[in-house]
Order: sequence, then C-alpha cells, then structure tokens
Amino acid sequence: MERYLEINGKYHYQINNATVSVTDEVAVCFDKGSSLLLEHGDPEDVLEYYKEALKNFRNIGWEEAIKDIVMVMAKFPIRELNKLMIDKCYITTFIENNKNLFVKDIMKNE
Repeated sequence: MERYLEINGKYHYQINNATVSVTDEVAVCFDKGSSLLLEHGDPEDVLEYYKEALKNFRNIGWEEAIKDIVMVMAKFPIRELNKLMIDKCYITTFIENNKNLFVKDIMKNE
C-alpha cells in the first residue's frame, strides 16, 4: 500500500507502512495524453526521471510523445495525493483540483 503522510510540514511517502522518502513538496510526472501517472515523489528524483524520459523518447524518435510528458510540483493536499496513489489515472482530476497550488510552472517539453 502506497500513501503520503504529512508530519511536521513534510511529506512522508510510505510503502507498506515503511517511510521511503521525506520531502518538503511533491512532484508528479505524467502523460497528459493518456492521463497516466509516470512518477511521483521527491522533486529532484522526479526531475531526473522527467529528463531521462525526454532523452529516451528523443533517442528513439518519439518527438510527438515528448509533448505529452508533463511535470508539476507543489505542496499538494495529502488527501489528493493519496487518491492518486489509489488510482494512477486520477491525474487529470488531480491536476485540475490543484492547479492553483503549483509553486513552479508546469514543465512541458514543446
């Protein structure tokens, strides 16, 4: 079971009740075309995933697919993050519900 807890203003990401990361804010990377969550968690880790995905897609010539990869980061409500952990395709609703919370611009590769 995956979930986020907020403890002393920090996000604690847990898998099977074991904390695997602690961060000040959470980043999510998703495919906007399919509304599929690709990665989430510590912003630095998700940014690395995002950059690597773009590089890999370029290397195989998937230029159109690159335009659909998006990364956002913010101090999201715990309830929203945990809905996302239950339903990885909740990303469209998640982004719509939380767009006013973004602390950095949506990262798009166009």
